[in-house]
Amino acid sequence: MVKMEMKKPSIWKRILAAITDFFLAFLLFGILFVFVVQPIYNKFTDYQKTVDSYYTKMSQTGLYTYNTKTNICNIIEPKIEEGEELTSKDYVDFYESKIYEYFESNEKVDSYLDLKRQSGLFNVGDTSATVKDDINAEELKRFYIHSINYAIEDIFMKDEDIKKIANEIDNYTMEMIAISAIPSFVIFYFVFPLVFHGGQTLGKKMFNLKIASTETGFEVSKLTIIVRQFAVVVIGYIGAYFTYGLSLLAYILIPFFHKKGVSIDDFISNTIVYENVDVADLKDEEKISVVLKSKPSKIEVNEEDVTN
Repeated sequence: MVKMEMKKPSIWKRILAAITDFFLAFLLFGILFVFVVQPIYNKFTDYQKTVDSYYTKMSQTGLYTYNTKTNICNIIEPKIEEGEELTSKDYVDFYESKIYEYFESNEKVDSYLDLKRQSGLFNVGDTSATVKDDINAEELKRFYIHSINYAIEDIFMKDEDIKKIANEIDNYTMEMIAISAIPSFVIFYFVFPLVFHGGQTLGKKMFNLKIASTETGFEVSKLTIIVRQFAVVVIGYIGAYFTYGLSLLAYILIPFFHKKGVSIDDFISNTIVYENVDVADLKDEEKISVVLKSKPSKIEVNEEDVTN
């Protein structure tokens, strides 16, 4: 029987290590997306042309402004002199005719009147509406922004040509995200653990954490590391998207309730996380004791790893 004794790591260190890994991977993803992948797509595909076409059509509604130099498309906003504040009348004068005209040109005036009726800010008749007394500017601003968003969703996005352009942009965007994300996560979640001793990611290395196998000891096989990291990515991140974060929540909470701090990926890969310090002077409650499931033919212990 071969027994390993290690220091039980702080759960908070594990969480901080995981956050660090995700932050660094996301940072690399952002750099690749903005400075490498998107410029390549702009040069060698119709991505920029498609985006320009979409935002130009949005600006033609009279509800948005599009800056072709910065590629920023925003809801139109009234301009005021520095130091002045917009009043309710300013918002009505600026937005009302533009929004009404767009709904009217698309034969959706009734929808606009319904929005006003539902808001509670207007006295609404059969064909017209007036702002109630004592309605403040911020309330009106929120109403008009909501009305513009409604118009885009209910009218603009139902145009077949617009939907086609939007789908093309979505496809381009998903391709760029995948091309940027895959190498980022591979580097931080697979390359580093395979290179560093003890299956360490950069986050684990920063917080002095390593992994050991409950089958073979401190020398963890590359296959075990790959299985474990694959579980981390699938359960912690991809699964979270499809389960509304429930799998990520389980991934975070389970180590709090397990006496050895074992997480889902540890269960799957038969591993355990430990803090890489000398256990000689530790109290029993600070240690993790693990009996290997199968006696390895050769146990090689790194000089930094300590076992009794």
